[in-house]
Amino acid sequence: MGTGRLATIATELMAGGLDASTPVAIVHNGTRDEQHVVRLQLHEAPFIQASAPSVIVIGAVADLDLRDPRQLAQLVNAR
Repeated sequence: MGTGRLATIATELMAGGLDASTPVAIVHNGTRDEQHVVRLQLHEAPFIQASAPSVIVIGAVADLDLRDPRQLAQLVNAR
């Protein structure tokens, strides 16, 4: 449902004051061998065609790649 409304969601978030440069990640086929992640900024989201099954992540966490041990270590040490 969210993937079909991505343009509307992004537009409404920006109209509500969320910064256009806010990170967005779209995770398609999460946890599967064919998982694919698209990273972009909120202002780019209205122009992306996302398909189900996908999870849309909006905010600072969308910039993280937890498969990168350096980023994971930074996240753990920041606590």
